[in-house]
Amino acid sequence: MTMFHTRYVKRFLLVKFVALIGLLSCPPSGYAEGLELGGRFGLGVSVSVMNLGIGPSAEFWLTNHIGILGTIGITGPFRSYAVRGNYLFFSPDRYADASISPYVSAGYAHIKLGDFEDVHQSGFEVCGGLMVGFNRHLYVRGELGYANITFSDEYTEDSSWSQLTMGGGISYMF
Repeated sequence: MTMFHTRYVKRFLLVKFVALIGLLSCPPSGYAEGLELGGRFGLGVSVSVMNLGIGPSAEFWLTNHIGILGTIGITGPFRSYAVRGNYLFFSPDRYADASISPYVSAGYAHIKLGDFEDVHQSGFEVCGGLMVGFNRHLYVRGELGYANITFSDEYTEDSSWSQLTMGGGISYMF
């Protein structure tokens, strides 16, 4: 993939992602359930706009504020595996009519370069973002983050790994 093509794809995905988050940030009128997450399990898809990754995710919420999220990035030039803890700031009943809550998360990530079997790094990642609930089952999140993982330039010349991350996901909660 050429450098021009990679930048074009990143910009294209970034614009589409921002537009999607903007659209999804407006809950349907009359929605008043709030973010009731405690004791629930969800499956979904996560997207990394900066590093061109898409993959499955699973999450479990211990309470309405504390949850665990696991993601696997299976497309793009990198393979990623991450587990992190999430903290949702606002209680569901306090912002029931908005159903939008900010969150922070921190955890462990392991990144492997797709073309090189022995080139991989691990480290921590931190993120912050917004979680939007559309109904009792469908949730969307958008986030910005940082991973303290670096690779030598000889391996990332064509793939442009970024420590700063932007992404999100959609989950169906059971």
